[in-house]
Amino acid sequence: GDNSRIVYQDNHLSLFSINPANGTIKKISTGIRREQVDVSISPDGKWLAYTLEQANYNRDLALFSFETGSNTIVTDGAADVASPAFSEDGKYLYFAASTNSGPIQVGLNMTSQERPYRAGIYALVLAADGKSPVLAGAGDENADEDADNTKDDEKSKKAKGEDKDETADKTPETRIDLQNLSDRIVALPVAESNYGNLAVDKDGNLYYIQATQPGISVEPPGAERGAANTLNRFDFKEKEATTLLTGLTEFVLGAKGSHMIIRKSDDSLVVAETGEELEPEKLSLSGLKIQVNPLEEWTQIFNEAWRMEKEYFYADTMHGLDWQAVYD
Repeated sequence: GDNSRIVYQDNHLSLFSINPANGTIKKISTGIRREQVDVSISPDGKWLAYTLEQANYNRDLALFSFETGSNTIVTDGAADVASPAFSEDGKYLYFAASTNSGPIQVGLNMTSQERPYRAGIYALVLAADGKSPVLAGAGDENADEDADNTKDDEKSKKAKGEDKDETADKTPETRIDLQNLSDRIVALPVAESNYGNLAVDKDGNLYYIQATQPGISVEPPGAERGAANTLNRFDFKEKEATTLLTGLTEFVLGAKGSHMIIRKSDDSLVVAETGEELEPEKLSLSGLKIQVNPLEEWTQIFNEAWRMEKEYFYADTMHGLDWQAVYD
């Protein structure tokens, strides 16, 4: 659609978006060092949430409006933010944040490996009149009234001849009221741990990985990376987290939020429907084939190696070397 975008980072610390339909490129931000940048695009494609590292090594939560081209920094540099994820209804932005990550930010002397990283999980209520997703009884206070309103709405739609399927497929608008936005950050009732890879399914439930801490244990040679990691699910109706799966390194939710693909700790791939329980099915890659034209492949390898040497060399001048002449 009109709001389809690809977000990418270049080798000079900048974050960009490109519109595949017309090739329009927008520069979003420039970082101060080679930090990991986590991003999430709102369901209506109008907002980008991303992490922006500050001078104290903590990453702030930032928002970029594709409509106005303006950036807003939400947090104040006191916590290290990771893995923002918009909810499917556009009402919330979830993220992990740690206030004890300082000692592990620079790891050259190895002492950082013995210090645990602890993060909480938070929800940012985007609209000024929005409600916290973890309020006691939230959504139940006016159950009878809501039911009556729903019936009235359905009658009205039938009278107007509206098709329910059309309204169900409509992408919800993400309304973000920037004033006092940081005051609307609420903590989810989960223990602080090493969290990442946040994503929200079609029913509004939050999925994330709880990873083992480096230095907490020393594994024998050949042990699978991520064997003790867990995939967790926070249910906002029950307001509690459950563990769905153990032994994974990452997962990705499908665009409709109803299925996920998971990379297990043995590097195999499984797929599963989202829900209170997972029934992973192994994804067979035995039928996967790729057609290769060696002449085109070798040309691409040469071009990429030449370009990478130039883009990753520490001096822009290439020490005076005529790099184009080297290519020629």
